[in-house]
Amino acid sequence: GRMADLLRQLVSSDYTQRQPAEFASIMQRNSDEAKALEDMLASSARATRDPAALAAKSAQLKLIVQSCKDCHVKYRD
Repeated sequence: GRMADLLRQLVSSDYTQRQPAEFASIMQRNSDEAKALEDMLASSARATRDPAALAAKSAQLKLIVQSCKDCHVKYRD
């Protein structure tokens, strides 16, 4: 939830609005991906031992981590 909230705030921040359009697009995509993971976690609280659900959450988290790394390489590091 924190990650989704931080990315959601970053999307609409003045900082992001001053960056190239590609940066804003990446931030929006990352925000959407984090929201999807947040939704997965909230909706499957009872299915924590389901291997398919765990694999889906893990894959979603890996997608977010890779997106962050890709953006940091281009715009931060």
